[in-house]
Amino acid sequence: MTSAIEDVMPKSILKKFPLKNKISETATSEPPQPNPREIRNREIALQHAHLIQQRKDVESSILAATETLLDFPSCQTADPAHPAFADVIQVKTLLQTFQPADYDSLVEERNIDGKCGYVLCPRAHKIEKRKSLYRILKSGSNKDKSVEVMTKEELERWCSTDCGKRALYLRVQLSEVPAWERPGTASILLYGEHEQRNRDQHREEAELTTVTASLKQLAIERGEKYNGKAASTVDVSIREHEVPLRPNENAFQEDDYHQSSRIYDSIEGYVPRISGSRARRRHVEDEGDLTDTM
Repeated sequence: MTSAIEDVMPKSILKKFPLKNKISETATSEPPQPNPREIRNREIALQHAHLIQQRKDVESSILAATETLLDFPSCQTADPAHPAFADVIQVKTLLQTFQPADYDSLVEERNIDGKCGYVLCPRAHKIEKRKSLYRILKSGSNKDKSVEVMTKEELERWCSTDCGKRALYLRVQLSEVPAWERPGTASILLYGEHEQRNRDQHREEAELTTVTASLKQLAIERGEKYNGKAASTVDVSIREHEVPLRPNENAFQEDDYHQSSRIYDSIEGYVPRISGSRARRRHVEDEGDLTDTM
């Protein structure tokens, strides 16, 4: 009966291997070597992942900086021509990663909030009541007859033309290259800061010239030759005054008494001279002291 059932059931077409041989082959086989192409593809994928993450971090920092600069300046009565030093440092730091498009978004957000587009100005932006789309403005001094044509939208971004110049001066310093692709960060200057640095440098040079002329005149009055260097100095060496130790009483001799007494009578190395009856009286007193000691 059993043999009949086995004849009816289908047989498997898969080959059967002994379990012992399979385990031994698995244990003795070496791990497969990585393919160089797979390694290269993995490195490229990791590099792109790092770039994407870096880009996300930069975009997040730009968004946070935009939210921070919406509330600038810190003092609502600040003068945009002379902003606070702490605000200037923070603005320069936050704008390092900006592109011109990011800066335009910041100006637009400040205008929506009713503020001037210049980040260091606390005033409200201008609102033109005229319906014309363009305005003709006079540029330059009174003698200069040049004019400038500006759109209404451009005028309403700032509270004045001065703030517009200050804001655009910041914008032209921003790089078009994204921050995650830049080799480094460039310094940002405010409007008029470059001229102020030049004036400070010229003032320092003028002060240095004045000091040099004064030193030269002083050297001439002293009869010295001034060669642009510091005046010659005198070498001074300080030595400690050596005071002789008190001699041992056992080794003290009569011949040395007068000499030692003269040493201890000295004032900073100087022995005053004693003459006449005073010297003879001092000699008698010294002999009496020596007799009492012996």
